[in-house]
This record gives sequence, C-alpha cells and structure tokens, in this order.
Amino acid sequence: MILHIDAQSRGEAGFTLLEIMVVLAIAGILLGVALERGPLRSEALSFSVARRQVVDLLHQAQDLSETRGETVTVLLDSAEGTFLTVEGHTLRTTRIHKPARVFVPTVSGGMMARASYRFMADGRVTGEPLMVVLGHHAALVRFSDVTGRIQIDER
Repeated sequence: MILHIDAQSRGEAGFTLLEIMVVLAIAGILLGVALERGPLRSEALSFSVARRQVVDLLHQAQDLSETRGETVTVLLDSAEGTFLTVEGHTLRTTRIHKPARVFVPTVSGGMMARASYRFMADGRVTGEPLMVVLGHHAALVRFSDVTGRIQIDER
C-alpha cells in the first residue's frame, strides 16, 4: 500500500530531522562565537566605556567654550578618579568609570596626580596629554596645538 501525502498535510507534519540538525549547528556556532569573545563585563568593554567617557567630557567642555564664548576649565584628580568642570560659576563633578585609571604621564615615566585643561572660545586648549589605562589597554588623549582637536592614540 502506498501512502500519498498531499502538500497541505506535509506542511503540517512539523520539522524534519535535517532541519533540526541545521538549527542546532547554527546555534552551536553562535554560542561558540559568544563564548570566545568573553563575558559582557570584559576588560576591553570597561576600558572602552572609560575612554569614551573621558573623550566625551573633554568634547563637551570644548563645545561649551566655543558656543558660550568663554573659557571652560576641566580639572583632573587622578587619586579620586574625578573630573571637575568649571564653567563660569557652575561646577560639575564627573567620576571616571571604574576600574579604569586616568592620569597625566610624565617624561620620567611617572604620573601627575592632578592636571588642568583650559578650553578657550577660539578652540585652543591648554593642558598635558592624559592616559586612560585598564589592564593592558591604554589610550593617550592629546590636543592639537594648532586646532585644539582632541586626538586619541590607542596603545
């Protein structure tokens, strides 16, 4: 006896073994890629968040000075892990994303605990380059002498 299954009942029959195996293989590959990249709280991610936070804070200070036509000062306190932004009579404290460290490297290989950055209305910036470090990740944030542009050098 030969059974004939029409197209409609074949579609209602469910998944074939081959389809299930293909889905499991794809899921295994995706899981392997996710595990290879590490947990969501990786050192690289924490470093990236801290670096972006520092650069965004400096860009905000630069934008404020240019749009308001006045000098904005940013003070770094490495020991406390904070930036203090001074704009006219307004003070704003920003805490750096832990566990990253931010400091100003010295020529002798040491670090300065405190630094100040002045953003002028004409775009100029005064202040030493600063380092954002976490584990083996590091970025040097510096300012162009001519344009005041904020530059990031990954190390």
